[in-house]
Amino acid sequence: QVAAVSAGSTGIDGNRYAQMVREHLQRANVPPGANLMIVGHSFGADTALDLASDPGFNGRDYHVTHVLAAAYYSQPQLPHVQPGTEVLVLQNNKDVPVMAEQIGHTPTTPFPGTNGAIVDRFSGGWDGAGHAQSNYTDHLNSGDPGLDAYFAAVAAAGYTTSGQSTAVDVSITP
Repeated sequence: QVAAVSAGSTGIDGNRYAQMVREHLQRANVPPGANLMIVGHSFGADTALDLASDPGFNGRDYHVTHVLAAAYYSQPQLPHVQPGTEVLVLQNNKDVPVMAEQIGHTPTTPFPGTNGAIVDRFSGGWDGAGHAQSNYTDHLNSGDPGLDAYFAAVAAAGYTTSGQSTAVDVSITP
């Protein structure tokens, strides 16, 4: 239910998952202005881009330097990502849910562009109707040279050195 509402918005107001991520970061005492890299799969990818698009979150509260969004039809969100955020979108061309999402977002006007994001559509596996994380990790581990520039920027930002990372599980239980 939350994902359906979020699909039509950019920013955190329409995405309860994104609001919960922000709340967790605040409770974890991640300092305002901290640089963040956000990685998300499926609804997590939608959420990562909603956080990166929200000027209050990505600008006032934190600085989202990088987003890796996998297994979601992210193209409609890309023009809304705040300046200074580098984005890599991964889409398995066999991912049935992504294909369905694309049909739901067929634009009636010309698509406004990707705002500098790298959109990597690849021919991956069929696990989980093409949507399983393994299809995406296999592609990342394949050594695709088209991804080198993005990951060089990730390394230059310091995300490959020793440090602290936080995983946020915002599962909603009935």
